[in-house]
Amino acid sequence: MNGLFSITGELARPVSWALFDSLWQGALVAAGLYLLLFLFRHQKPQLRYIIASTAMLAVLALTINSFVSYVKVTRVTETVASMESPSPPEAGRVATADPEGATGSQFSTPLTFKIRNALNPWLFFAWLTGVMFITLYHLAGWYRTRELLIKGVEEFDSARRDRMKKLIHKVGVKKPVRLVRSFIAEIPCVVGWVKPMVLIPAGILSGLTEDELEMIIIHELAHIRRHDVLINYLQAVMETLFFFNPAIWLISHRIRLEREHCCDDAAVKITGDKMKYVKALTNLEETRAVTAHLSPAAKSGPLLERIRRIVADPGPTRKTGSVIVNLISVIIIVGAVFTIQSILPDRATAEVNLTSTEVFEVQKDDIRGTWEIDDNRRDRQIRIEFRRRLSDHISLNWSYEELDLKSGDNARFKWETDAGTFFFQGFLEEEDGLFWGEGDCYFRASRDYMDRMRELGYNIKTEEKCLTLAVHNITLDFAEGFSELGYDLSLDRLVEFHIHGVTPEYVKEMFELGYDKLSEDKLVEMKIHKVSPEFVRELIKWGVKDLSASELVTMSIHGVDPGYIKEFHDLGYDDFSSSKLVEMRIHGVSPGFVRDLQELGYENLSSSKLVEMQIHGVDLYFIKGLAELGYKDISPSKLVEMKIHNVSPYYIKELAEVGYNEIDPSKLVEMRIHGVDKSFIAQMQDRGYDLTPDELIEYKIQGDFPKRKKRIY
Repeated sequence: MNGLFSITGELARPVSWALFDSLWQGALVAAGLYLLLFLFRHQKPQLRYIIASTAMLAVLALTINSFVSYVKVTRVTETVASMESPSPPEAGRVATADPEGATGSQFSTPLTFKIRNALNPWLFFAWLTGVMFITLYHLAGWYRTRELLIKGVEEFDSARRDRMKKLIHKVGVKKPVRLVRSFIAEIPCVVGWVKPMVLIPAGILSGLTEDELEMIIIHELAHIRRHDVLINYLQAVMETLFFFNPAIWLISHRIRLEREHCCDDAAVKITGDKMKYVKALTNLEETRAVTAHLSPAAKSGPLLERIRRIVADPGPTRKTGSVIVNLISVIIIVGAVFTIQSILPDRATAEVNLTSTEVFEVQKDDIRGTWEIDDNRRDRQIRIEFRRRLSDHISLNWSYEELDLKSGDNARFKWETDAGTFFFQGFLEEEDGLFWGEGDCYFRASRDYMDRMRELGYNIKTEEKCLTLAVHNITLDFAEGFSELGYDLSLDRLVEFHIHGVTPEYVKEMFELGYDKLSEDKLVEMKIHKVSPEFVRELIKWGVKDLSASELVTMSIHGVDPGYIKEFHDLGYDDFSSSKLVEMRIHGVSPGFVRDLQELGYENLSSSKLVEMQIHGVDLYFIKGLAELGYKDISPSKLVEMKIHNVSPYYIKELAEVGYNEIDPSKLVEMRIHGVDKSFIAQMQDRGYDLTPDELIEYKIQGDFPKRKKRIY
């Protein structure tokens, strides 16, 4: 041990002690971080991102401070030891000063000091070993990332590249960015920092509309604008140095989560359509689930949680006392002050004329926003935007076709919902039935609506809450329906239900089908994946019943629909379980594939055998090719074995050309495994040898020629 210690030098001790201290220091910082995240859970993700990043830096700063302190202590203790001893201390010996004095103040007790001193060499070398392995892991990841740039990539057409340039300008990225289609990447991602490239998996393109694809691209461009690739490198360094520290992994995970939230918000703000972005994420998830079971970069983090955060209402702001505020760094405090001042809503006191006979007088509780109709849009939508206390803007797009719009410099119109009324005034022009213009918008909450919602158990204390419900058009009938069904929903969950189409009528129909204990999350999941009452009824019709909600979702995700089941029923298969049906669908076992096998005499095959044959490519052409060469009525297992070892009709024909006909299928497999092919046999025949298949295999294994030449007749 002394030898090891002498090799590491005087830095080994302070390094290992500082890393040891980082465990409890990191635990305290992580606990403080999650307390602050809880207090600021309704604030912008950028603020939470700064807090989490500061926590990461705090752990590093505390560890460096401990290291410096222990370096000083080590030098002091060695000096004290040398002064007390007439001869120099032995190599590797650590002198222990009085724990109550200056030299021992870094340690809680002499026992702690002795324990650390004993473990020091092992801790230091264990840490070095861990750092080495983690570094190799990151280097391997870097190599795989480099392969993404040079293998399996394809440029998009010129139209897409031109559109990409506009998106880059729109997001505010200052450097050129390449957009390529990747046949290797599994998720949309950004590769590279100096010369960034956005990779779009080819497999997801068919599952997204043009607008949805652009939203996903904007999300990735937001990563580039924020220099997230560089910051991710720095996180990797921290995770390498502190690989043993659970607090660092928790903090790092939180940083990545809030980073994705920031980019989600950037995408919503730039596109101006929260609902379309939510749909884009949902369609991306569905495409991934069906194709390759992908895991998210634009999809980092569970889909339901991200969607909930995007659409959730942050609620009334809570004031924090000076004790809590003092826990935050000066940078965060100053940033929060400027953020609050910059986004406080503007309460106007002017008057807005709505009609020639009515004057709308703005009240102090009215919420002021803006509206805009873009003449470049062809979907006849009006965009409305409101500022919120201590949160991002609320932006939404509504169709204006049902509004009574009239052009003019002082156009006036209103929009009534159960939750309140939207009043509009501004400039409006019309041409060929299309409008464009802009102006001010005011929202006035309905007191009757708020009172009735409170009676139903929904805690609506502010007009901002009511605005959120009005934006999503949450009617009283909708809220009352769930209360009658016994669901005690939060306002955020009520909004989420409305977004995904989880209606009281939907829940009632599922009740009638026996699904009367479904959780809120399960209802949303079922609706996202299109598990409808009609879907369930059709499954029951074809004998697939008594399924759990999770089994229904799994079947719908993988396309096991009633039509698929009906075709198998017509082929005589009516006893497949839901898991077997899903397995068959995943591996491409189609009714047509089974029908082809039945025509060749392969009937009543189990689902496992069908999957096995499909996986290994035992299809109609392979079986017919063997039959034409005289190999008929081969068992399914033997067919799979022959296919696995590439005993193809072509291979059998080659053997026949050199005189080897009607060989047993098992022997064919054995010959193929050992590389007995046409060229090897021809080589042996040129030397005058006439060998049996077994002899050919034996000499192929041995690698030399037979010593006795057989006579050829």
